[in-house]
Amino acid sequence: MRLLISARDTGSAHEAAAFVQSAVAARLPFEFTMVGYGPAVPVLESTGLPVTCWPHAPRRASAAARRSAADLVDTARPDALLVGLAYPGFGPDEALNAVARSRGLPTAAIQDYWGHVGGFTGEDAPDTFFVIDTLAARLTRLKLGPNVRVVVTGSPRRLKRSAISPPRPRARDRGGPALVCYFGQPASFPGCAENLTLFVEAVAKLPRPIRLRFRRHPGDSSSMKRYADLLATQPHPWEFSMPERAVEDDLIDADLIVTCHSSVGLDHHYLQLRTAAPLAPVLFVTVGAPVRRFLHAQVGIPEVPNVRLGFAAGVTQARDLAPTLLRLLDDPDVAATYRKRVVRRLTTRQEPCGIVANYFLSR
Repeated sequence: MRLLISARDTGSAHEAAAFVQSAVAARLPFEFTMVGYGPAVPVLESTGLPVTCWPHAPRRASAAARRSAADLVDTARPDALLVGLAYPGFGPDEALNAVARSRGLPTAAIQDYWGHVGGFTGEDAPDTFFVIDTLAARLTRLKLGPNVRVVVTGSPRRLKRSAISPPRPRARDRGGPALVCYFGQPASFPGCAENLTLFVEAVAKLPRPIRLRFRRHPGDSSSMKRYADLLATQPHPWEFSMPERAVEDDLIDADLIVTCHSSVGLDHHYLQLRTAAPLAPVLFVTVGAPVRRFLHAQVGIPEVPNVRLGFAAGVTQARDLAPTLLRLLDDPDVAATYRKRVVRRLTTRQEPCGIVANYFLSR
């Protein structure tokens, strides 16, 4: 079966790459053609297969982008397409999906976050969405309408089979101050920059020594000086996490993980399924109407799904931020409590990549 895969978002690229690697290892009868843009390209290239670079910046829909998509479909002659989910703009995913729909080709997408449908609507979305759980299924239907096909699979990239990681002492267990890791998001996302500033202001008020580590979003390298200037306004030692450092290493090292609404929280939860001891708790900081409007537009509800499911802590008022940071750092039982909820809901016997493969092979 010939399958054309596209991605411009790294989350979608990781999901697609996990599926491709699984299919290749199992020697399933797929012939893959992959198209990527920006930071998604090296992720797709990690499969060892060639990747065509999309030639247009993902801005508004254009005749040139549609022609490029049509040429790719003509050349690859796919039986089906697996497109990525990204926001905002019109890139390879949107253009290829539009061409495929016009030609009656089946299309699908792997969701890497609850309710995330990229820039698609009920009028132009892929035929099928592979989603994390029943909440994701409900949110996806809420956004795209009841007729969209939704298949609950879990996350292919996060459920890759691997050995249980042995316990590793965190920063404060090694005798140093607690390590608080903040995972950034693009400054263009409404409310994210403001919530990072609120976090730094709250950290400056903490009555105990800590160490800060900031990990930028892969697509946000142009803001590094601004981040450095902001982090320097608080009294605790701080550092940047290096881009080549695995996300999992930061999650395992930390005594507390903080972000606005990054999907790294979901990485953390799935990592909990294969660690021998609970990981540090996660705190989502979503103060202000802009970030909650953005969440409602992207997810379908004005709150972080991780918090609604009881997987993590959340703060929606600035005055609660410093006390919540202290509580999460001081409570010895909170990490185990969150882990129990994660394990109870996300543990599954199914193999996501196999479900995706069977869907396409049965077409």
